[in-house]
Parts: sequence; structure tokens; C-alpha cells
Amino acid sequence: MAAFGLGALPGAVLAAGGGDPTGRQVRKLALATALLALLPAAGPNPPVAFAAVAAAGFAGIRFVTAANTLVQLRSTDAVRGRVMAAWSMALPGTLPVTGLLVSAAVQLGGPRAGLLLAAAALATTTLLGRRALRDGA
Repeated sequence: MAAFGLGALPGAVLAAGGGDPTGRQVRKLALATALLALLPAAGPNPPVAFAAVAAAGFAGIRFVTAANTLVQLRSTDAVRGRVMAAWSMALPGTLPVTGLLVSAAVQLGGPRAGLLLAAAALATTTLLGRRALRDGA
């Protein structure tokens, strides 16, 4: 957790001054987060895993910030509040299901299996949702 936060803090500062995100940037940040989440699973020792988790924290907070901003920018004024309410509930609303799946993977295959499952899920949903993130959509 500390390593993720160590990376997330500069990621948040950078995201705050990053301007308006594009769908392409959100896709790239999501895939970067997924790839960086794979590194600790393959990390040969704790220092490498710590650095990889920090890098994933950096990319992850940038991804979430960019995605939140993009949802707001692509919503019309008339429905923005409702869209953000649904978006705000959708993100934590998936945690019980994903938490159960990742926990089962960790119990069956260890921590590396949980990281692999989480990274694969993020990469898969990013690739499946790429049409929704097209610029100009």
C-alpha cells in the first residue's frame, strides 16, 4: 500500500495540471497500469516489486483521474450530474465482485496470481471498451 501511495502522489500532482484528457490517453494509461501491475507479479525480489507497485500507483491514479475527467467532459450539462452519480457508484460497486475473484486467485495461486488476474482484467476491459474511448465519440 505504501509503495502504491508513493507513486500515486506525484501521479496525482501531474494529473492535476495535465489538461483535458483524450480517449486515447485514457486507453494508454489503463494499459500502462495493467502492464505495471504485472511487474510485481514477476518481480524477483521485494525492492523490484516495491518499485513496480510505485510505478503502478503513478499510472493508476493518472488513469482514474483522466477517466473521471473524460466522463465529465463528454457528458452534456443536462445529464452530467446523473452520469457522474452513476460513474461514482459503478467504480466502487464492482469491488465486492472483483475483490472476491482476486481473493480466490490469491488463495489458490498466491499473491502473484491475484496481480495477474487484476492486470489481465484491466487490460481486457480496456481493449474491449476501446470503441467507447475513441476520440470524437
